[in-house]
Amino acid sequence: MIKHSEAGAASVLSNVRHTYITPPGEGFQPHDTALHHREWALHVIADSLEKAGISIHDVDCICFTQGEYFVD
Repeated sequence: MIKHSEAGAASVLSNVRHTYITPPGEGFQPHDTALHHREWALHVIADSLEKAGISIHDVDCICFTQGEYFVD
């Protein structure tokens, strides 16, 4: 969870993730990846909210990325 101030500064409130690891030699299969996301999305969101100390009502947007991100 990231909080943006009115001045434009950002602070990380929580950074929860559950990494999908494919079986060796198989690569990412869209169906299997979608199943993983469906199975873990609500758990990751709930854990993120708890660690950030906020409610779902405080959230404006939910997104994800597969790569690293940078926050000043």
